[in-house]
Order: sequence, then C-alpha cells, then structure tokens
Amino acid sequence: MSALDWRRLVAVLASQDQRTVFAHLLLGQDPGPALAEMKPKTRGKVRAALLASGVVEDDDGALTVRDGAFKEMLAASAPARREGIERFRNGRRIVQFPASPAERRELLEWVASEALEPGEQLDERGVNERLGEFHPDTALVRRYLVDHDLLRRSPDGSVYVRDAAN
Repeated sequence: MSALDWRRLVAVLASQDQRTVFAHLLLGQDPGPALAEMKPKTRGKVRAALLASGVVEDDDGALTVRDGAFKEMLAASAPARREGIERFRNGRRIVQFPASPAERRELLEWVASEALEPGEQLDERGVNERLGEFHPDTALVRRYLVDHDLLRRSPDGSVYVRDAAN
C-alpha cells in the first residue's frame, strides 16, 4: 500500500453511497441491502472505489475490511525515523545534546567541521558568531569543543583554532 492510498480512503468517505457501504462493512454488517438500493452502475462504482482504497477486499464476491489495512496505511505515511546525530538536530540547530559520550563527540565533530575550517584562527567573538548558528548557548558549545580537543584555545583565551587533524 502506498503512502498516497489514504487519499482514496478519504474519497470513499466523501461519497454518501460509498460511505454507507463502508460503514456497514466496518460494523460487520452485510452491505447487501444498501448496495441493492443503488442503480447497477452506481453499485459498480461504489464497489470499485472501495476496492481501490486498499482497505476493502473481495473475499469470493463478498466485500470485507482487510485486516491490518489501517495500520499499514498509518505506517506508510509515518515520518521516517531519524538516525544517528540527526536525532539531536533540527536542520543545523542542535535541539539536545546526546547523553552518550560517543554520540556527543560525533555531534561536536559535525559542528566543528561545519563552523570552522581546519587551521582557521578566530577570536572569541568570531567563534561565538559561528556557533550561534547551531545553538543559542555558544559558551557551552565552545567549551564542549575545547573539552573534546576539537578546538584549541590560546593560553590567554584570545584565539581559537580548529586543529587541522579534526
């Protein structure tokens, strides 16, 4: 079932005739009497639309609601689960720092590679401007980068350098 099949189900619900037959099926009732009241051409269209929705199937001439169809439809339209450091970012913004040291290091390596060129020297203000794109607490990110040896600070604290090796 494709992610767009929900549209076919909504189309079924938009039609009074289709909605009536579908309601009978959902309630476990025989839709025969409701179908019998329709013109043959309408009956064929209702049947075709219900089958095209992917939620209803033909079981030896009888229409039935397909087991698991709604779960499949929801699963197909669910957003993809984010993996790795993507879980801690929204675009370029860090939304949360990982508790895992390995994941935190990976996230900080990404920040360092995105914010600074290897060997580039900046003063604290320049580093803060770059890091502000990733997180509002630039002092925290700067401290993490220094603590993880991804950014070196001069002894007097006036210059920051991203090592060429990182």
